[in-house]
Amino acid sequence: MAHNDCGSSRKNIILTLLKISIMIQGMRVIPPEQNFRGLTYGNWASIWWNWLLSRDPEHFNGYEILFLRGNVSYGPVGGVKGAPRDLAGTSYFDRSGEKGEKIWGRTPVFFPVVNSMYCLGDIYEGIKLTEEEDLRFAARKDIVEGGDMRAEISSGINRRRRVVNDIKKYLIESPLFDLTVSCKSTLRHKMENTLRPGKFKCVTVGYYILIESLSPGEYHLKFEAKGRGNYYSKSVYDITVEEQKRDFVKDVSNSKIIIDHR
Repeated sequence: MAHNDCGSSRKNIILTLLKISIMIQGMRVIPPEQNFRGLTYGNWASIWWNWLLSRDPEHFNGYEILFLRGNVSYGPVGGVKGAPRDLAGTSYFDRSGEKGEKIWGRTPVFFPVVNSMYCLGDIYEGIKLTEEEDLRFAARKDIVEGGDMRAEISSGINRRRRVVNDIKKYLIESPLFDLTVSCKSTLRHKMENTLRPGKFKCVTVGYYILIESLSPGEYHLKFEAKGRGNYYSKSVYDITVEEQKRDFVKDVSNSKIIIDHR
């Protein structure tokens, strides 16, 4: 009898491990050369920046796409106004546990492992950036002269695995895009260079990853990178994926639509 119980326990453990393994294997990352919903990676990167500098980037409404971010916590050294800006306090962005995210199944997840963005009129190494070519040079240099990076995911008791086999294949460069910085942005004062509110022409370069969807379950996602100079950022997210939300919108072509005017 004890032998049968032991065999049953082993079987349950194997089935659990297999289920978790299938969930992770079922994760599909969009290849960098492929469009998603009619947009390139570069387009999504420009949308991400507009989200980051919007009024409330931390609020997720449960629809469309989940954007994740690295640490943004720059401030003047020693708190002295006008002093050089550096990462204030920890460079660890924690969205684990109760601070984690909850999404519906089939919700895409988009994030930069490390990225850079410059706008026309910015100053880079003492030179004013006045042409699109200048923006691309500065953004590329920031990224290609960076250091080690990683992006790993796990689910349940499953060991961590790489989100993609080779992050370097996900080097993305956006087209010149319109950036709107909200006057109520909670992050514009925490960037490496404080951003004034308004509209700007910008370019971003970085290693961006787009996960098309995750199976229902609980996931632990970590991504970190060493950038150019002293820059370093690390983010940890716990993501709970629930069953797909019921879709109330239906295609009723070729059928009669009854409108109730009561």
